[in-house]
Amino acid sequence: MKVAKKKKVSKKNKSSWRKHVDITDVDNFLESSRLEERIGTFKDVADSQLFQVDKTPSKKSQKESAKEKRRQNAARPLKCLQALENTSKVGDPLKARTKRKNLKNMVTMKHATRKPKTEEAAQKEKQEIAFDHDLWSSEEPYIGNEKVKDELDTNWLSKKVVDHHLRNTGTANFRVPKTARRITSKLKAFEPPHPGMSYNPKREDHVQLLEGVVSTEEDLLKKEAHLNRVTKEMFSKMSPEERERQLLQEMSAGLGFDVEIKQEDEIKKEFSEDESYATVNPPVERKPKSKKALRKKAEEIEKKNLLRKAKMDKKKNSDIVQIGKLKQSIVKKEMKLANKRNKEDKEEAEKEFKPRRLGPLAFKEVDLDVAYPGELTGSLRTTKSHGNILKDRYVSLEKRNMVAPSKRQGVRKRHKVKSYIKNTHKGVLEKPINAYKPQIEENLVKNNCMKMRESSAPVSLLILNFFLVISATNHWLLTKEGKIQPQVDSPYFLRRPDDLIAFLNQSKHQQQVDTLYAELLHIKTDLRMKINHVDSYTVDFMYQTKCIVQYFLQESDLLNSVTTRSYLSRLYKPDVDSLTFVEGGIPKCRDFLELPFSLMCFEHLDGMYNRKNLSMNVEQTLLLLGLELSNPHLGNMLVTKLRRDPYAWRYHTLASLYWRSKGNALEALECARRGVYLAPRQFKDIALLSLGTILQRSRKHADAVIVLGAAVDHAPTAENHMALANSLVLISEFNRSVVHYEAARSLDASLSDKVTHIRNSMVCFKYIKKRLLKIAAILDEMSEKLKLYDERKKLLEESLEKLLQEQAPLASRGNQQRDEGNDLHQRGQYCSTRYPAGSSEPVLFCDFVSDIQMKLETGDLSVDLIVTYLEHANELIHTHMRTIGVFEQLNVDNIGDDDIESLFNGTELLPPTDSPAAIPSTGGSP
Repeated sequence: MKVAKKKKVSKKNKSSWRKHVDITDVDNFLESSRLEERIGTFKDVADSQLFQVDKTPSKKSQKESAKEKRRQNAARPLKCLQALENTSKVGDPLKARTKRKNLKNMVTMKHATRKPKTEEAAQKEKQEIAFDHDLWSSEEPYIGNEKVKDELDTNWLSKKVVDHHLRNTGTANFRVPKTARRITSKLKAFEPPHPGMSYNPKREDHVQLLEGVVSTEEDLLKKEAHLNRVTKEMFSKMSPEERERQLLQEMSAGLGFDVEIKQEDEIKKEFSEDESYATVNPPVERKPKSKKALRKKAEEIEKKNLLRKAKMDKKKNSDIVQIGKLKQSIVKKEMKLANKRNKEDKEEAEKEFKPRRLGPLAFKEVDLDVAYPGELTGSLRTTKSHGNILKDRYVSLEKRNMVAPSKRQGVRKRHKVKSYIKNTHKGVLEKPINAYKPQIEENLVKNNCMKMRESSAPVSLLILNFFLVISATNHWLLTKEGKIQPQVDSPYFLRRPDDLIAFLNQSKHQQQVDTLYAELLHIKTDLRMKINHVDSYTVDFMYQTKCIVQYFLQESDLLNSVTTRSYLSRLYKPDVDSLTFVEGGIPKCRDFLELPFSLMCFEHLDGMYNRKNLSMNVEQTLLLLGLELSNPHLGNMLVTKLRRDPYAWRYHTLASLYWRSKGNALEALECARRGVYLAPRQFKDIALLSLGTILQRSRKHADAVIVLGAAVDHAPTAENHMALANSLVLISEFNRSVVHYEAARSLDASLSDKVTHIRNSMVCFKYIKKRLLKIAAILDEMSEKLKLYDERKKLLEESLEKLLQEQAPLASRGNQQRDEGNDLHQRGQYCSTRYPAGSSEPVLFCDFVSDIQMKLETGDLSVDLIVTYLEHANELIHTHMRTIGVFEQLNVDNIGDDDIESLFNGTELLPPTDSPAAIPSTGGSP
C-alpha cells in the first residue's frame, strides 16, 4: 500500500530543506549554465555543427524470433555476476596477472593452520626426565623434582598419570586454594594459661584469677538485671479480685442517674475567666501612605544598604587580621586528622589480634576453668582435672580465624512414626482364624438375602415401610394390671382399615402435630422470658425518668434569642441613631439596595434559596433588651438612614432585628443578607449572628449551624458560641455542642447555670432514648415471635384436622373404654364441618375431644395474657411520658443511634480543648 505523502513537513534546519524541497530545476539550470561557460552558447555555434542531414534511408525493423532472443540472452553475462564486473573506466595500473602465478602463490587453510603448530613445536625444548635418585634407597621416591604419593610408591609414574588415576578412581586430588595458607590472625597457636590456673598456684595469682571471674559474672548479672528492669518490672502485678474491682469501677462510671448530675466535676481544664478577649484574625485598616512616609521609607532602605555595605567592609578587614588564627585552626585540624589516622591504624593493628566474624555466629570467649580454694590440693596426683585439650584446641582454631564459630548441635528430634492397623487388617492380627467362621456365615446369609430382595424389590420395600411406621409410633400401652392394649387416642384406629396409604400418612401427620406443639411451647416460653426483660427495663425507665422533671427543657428554650445588651451596644448608638419621624416609614431593605447573587451571603443554602417559604414566630426576648423595636419611630429612623446611606451595614442589621420582633422571616432575611454583604470583617460576626438566628427560628437548623459557625470563626464571643451550641443540640450534635457551651461559659460566667441545665437535659434525654430503644427492640422481637406463633398454630390445626379425618370416631370405642374404667363422656364433645370423599356438600361431624385437642384447650398454648400485657406496658410507658412532659420537650427521635452507642464512655461530655481560640471550626466564611 502506497503511503500518502505528508502535506506539511518540518523545515526548521537546512537538512530538512534539502530533504523536502525539490531543487532539480535549479540544478538543471546551473548545470546548463556551466556547460555553456565551457563550450559556449548555441548562438555562437554554426548550424552545420549542430545539425546533420540524413541521406541514407533507415532499415525496416524486422521482428526477431523467440529462438533468436534466447540465443542473444545466452550470450549476455548473467545478472548475478554483474556485481563482479568492473564498472570503473580507469585502467588497471598493474600488469596482466596470469592464472598460473595466482595458483602458485595461493595458500590453503590446511597449510595455514598447520604451519604455526609446527613452528611452536620446534621452538619448545624437549623435557628429559633426569634419573638422579636412587630407586633402591629408603628415602621417599621422587620422579623428577616431585614427590610421589605414598599409595603409589611402588609404581614408576609421572604426576599426570597419578592425577589422572586419582581423579578417575573417586579420590580426586584437589588443589588447595592460596587463601588457605594466608595467615589472618597474629595470635599464637598456643597461649600459656593464667598462672592462677596451676594446680599449685601462688596466692596472688589465684586471687587475681578469681577477681577476673567475679567481675565477669557481675557484668552478666548486671546486664540480666537491666533486662528484667526494663521488661518485667515495668508492669505491676494485679490480683484477679483487684482487676475485677477496677473494671467494675471503670464500666460503672457515669451511670449514677439516681443522684444529681454534675458534669462540671468531669471537666479536666476550665477556661480561664480572666483571659482577655482576642480575635483569631485582628482587624486591619488599609490606609494609603503619604509622600512623606514613602520618602522616609526610601531613606531607611538606603540607610540599611549603607550599613550593610559598611558591615561587609569591616568583616573583610577582620578576616585579614585573623589570618594568624586561621593558620592555627588549620594546624589544629591537621593534628586532629593525624591523631584520628593514628587511632585508626592502631585499631587496625589490634584487629589482627582479635577474631573475625566468619559466619552467622560471632566468637565468644570460653569461661575459664577455675579451681576454687577448696579444690586446690597442691599435688598433681590428687588434683581434679579441669578442661578438655580437644575443646581448647578447637576454640583456638576459632579464635585464629581458621574455623567458623558454631554452637553445639544436640540430638536431632525426629518425628515418631505412628503405626496403625488398617481397618481391613485389624481382625487378622487380633483374632484367630476360627473366630471368622460366624462372620463368614453371616455374610453368606446377607448375600442370599440380597439376591432374594432383587427378585422381589417392590414387595420388600412395602413391608419395610410398614414395619418402619409401626416401630416409630407409640400405639400400644401397658396398663397397671400388666395388660397390653391400644391407646384411647391412637391414630391407627382408622375409619377405613383397608386403606394402606392413609395408614402410612397417619404417622407423618402425628409427627407434624407433635413437632408443632413442641415448637409452640418453646415460643411461649421465650415470650415469657422477654416479658421479664420488659418488666426490668420498664421499671428502671420509670424510675430514672425523674431527671426529666428536674431538668425540664423545651425546644423554645433553645430557639430563644441570645442577643444581649453588649451585642446591641456594638450595633446601636443612641447618640448617633436619633429617632426621627417619617410618615409611613417601613424599612424594607429591598427597596433601598438591590443585592446580586453572592456566595458571601450563603445563597447556596436551602433556607436562603427558598426564603420566601419561611416563617417564624415573634421574637419576644428582643423586646426585653431596652431597645424599643416595636416603636414605629425606629422603623422611621431606619428608613431615613437607609435613604441617606443604603450601604450602611448597621442599619440593615438593625432592620433585621426590627423584622425579627415582627415575626417576618422574609424581610428579616433580606436585611440580614445585606448586613452580611456590607459589614467589614471586624463586625461581620454581628450580621452573621442575626442571619443564623433567623434561620434557626425558621426551623432550618442545619443551615443555621453553617452560618453560626462562620460567626464563631470571625469572633468567638459568648453569644456566638451559645447560639451555635443551641443549633447543634437541635440537630443532635451533642458532643460538639458541649464544646461550645463550655466556651460560652468560660467567656461569660452568667451563662453557667443555663449551660449546666442544658447539658444535664441532654444527658437525661440520651439515657431515655437508650432505654426506649432497648424496650422497642424487645417488643419488636416479641411481635415477630407472635407472628410466628400464629403461623405455627394454623399449621398445627391443619395437621390435626387431617389426622382426625382419617381416624375412627372415639364414640365407636366408647363402650370398650368405659369397661376399662375410662369414660369418654368426661372428655367433652366437639363438632366440625367436613366434606366426605367424593362429595362437595359439607357434613356436620361431632365426636369426643381427643388428647391433643384437650391440650390445646387447657390453655397451655394460649398467648392472650401476653398480648394483653404488651398493650398494657405500651400504654403505661406513653402515659408516664405524657405525665412527665417528654413530648412537650425536645423531640426524642432527633437523638441519633450513634450517640446512644457511645453513651457514658467517660470522655463523651468533656471539652477536648482548653481555650476558645482552639475550638474547632464548625463553619467558615465563603
